[in-house]
Amino acid sequence: MTVIWTPDSAKSVRLHTMPGAAGLLGCSEDHVYRLVAAGVLPAVDIAVPGARRSKTRIRDDDLCTYIEAKTRRAGNGT
Repeated sequence: MTVIWTPDSAKSVRLHTMPGAAGLLGCSEDHVYRLVAAGVLPAVDIAVPGARRSKTRIRDDDLCTYIEAKTRRAGNGT
């Protein structure tokens, strides 16, 4: 899927910190970092170039997609 980024689309983007995403998922911050490292949960680094530390954020739509993909439904065998 190709996402076209425009200034107007930025208004609707909501980013979660790692602790915030962990709170929404009901897991540890370390678990969220492992999901990102494994490529299961996309993340955005909003730090400025040359910053000593990353500022990793999780897009709300990526978090919702992850939750939907992991949701078990009766009768589908997962």
